[in-house]
Amino acid sequence: MRWVRAGWMAATLVGSFGVVGAKVAGTNLQRLVTDSDVIVVGKVDRAERIEGVAVAVISVETTLKGPAAKEWALAATPTWTCDISGTRVGERGLFFLEPYRATPGSSQYTPGPHLLEQVAARGLAPLHSLTYHGRGRMPVHLMDGKERLAVWKWDVLLPPEIEAASVETADPRASGWEKSVPLEAMLDWVRRYVAEEPGALTSPPPSQ
Repeated sequence: MRWVRAGWMAATLVGSFGVVGAKVAGTNLQRLVTDSDVIVVGKVDRAERIEGVAVAVISVETTLKGPAAKEWALAATPTWTCDISGTRVGERGLFFLEPYRATPGSSQYTPGPHLLEQVAARGLAPLHSLTYHGRGRMPVHLMDGKERLAVWKWDVLLPPEIEAASVETADPRASGWEKSVPLEAMLDWVRRYVAEEPGALTSPPPSQ
């Protein structure tokens, strides 16, 4: 896999990507929904570095799962080699979020000891991460005048009805993000799955 490396700038890219030599096991859309305690459509309004961690603030447009909130704070710094967590100010997308958990044993960074306290002091608690090592970020883009979601092609298996509606993106810069699905079709599927599947309503406890 190939990643883009970018330095920290709050007005450009939140988080950074490096060249990687490993690969996470694949997941699927069902698991993304089940493992997330919050799923929203929103826009990244602002970002700042807190205790060494890039923290983005998502302004909520639509809540598909979880408590209603105007905004959510997202730790957008990769935690290990194949973590692709990141976003940029101004980006609109579908975000699958899970509670933030520091993993110092595999971390590429060392968060400051007062990260959660500093986030709370700014009124941004509770802090979240992108579900499944960043695969829970699906940016909105326009294709033929219609809103679509970019999905991490190799690592997120889609249900048959969504897969049937997917196409390849035309963006040569979208390495890994080549799969594109209709925004409304994805939102309808997620809403139905949350409503119909008991396991999707409550996320499992954090793995040890």
